[in-house]
Amino acid sequence: MADRRGNVVSFIQSVFIPFGSGVVAGGTPGADLQVQTNAQILINILELGKNVQDAIDAPRWSYSASEGVQLESRFPQSIADELRLMGHKASLVEPWSGRFGRAQVVVRDPDLGTYAGGSDPRGEGCALGI
Repeated sequence: MADRRGNVVSFIQSVFIPFGSGVVAGGTPGADLQVQTNAQILINILELGKNVQDAIDAPRWSYSASEGVQLESRFPQSIADELRLMGHKASLVEPWSGRFGRAQVVVRDPDLGTYAGGSDPRGEGCALGI
């Protein structure tokens, strides 16, 4: 690496075992946004009760110091407006962009012992059962 250059590409794969009651495993490419994408998907599954595909398909947002909050344009304009009223830099950007990651996730249901997979329409891939 050259001087003053940092590594913005890190491969973050996640395995999360919430209270020993199942497994969520997956990840996404996306440089600095990987952590944000993975966190949003986990929250959608574990806190909001979405199935794995709905959790991946949900609108996403990102934050960076230079661009502020960027929201997929599938969010209502009113959310960006409210963030700006609170003093944040906020904008809507194109929907379904790979800039918000391209996640692939598998979830194991602890009660049934079954697996469900989800694949991000923002990139190439698919979830197949075997």
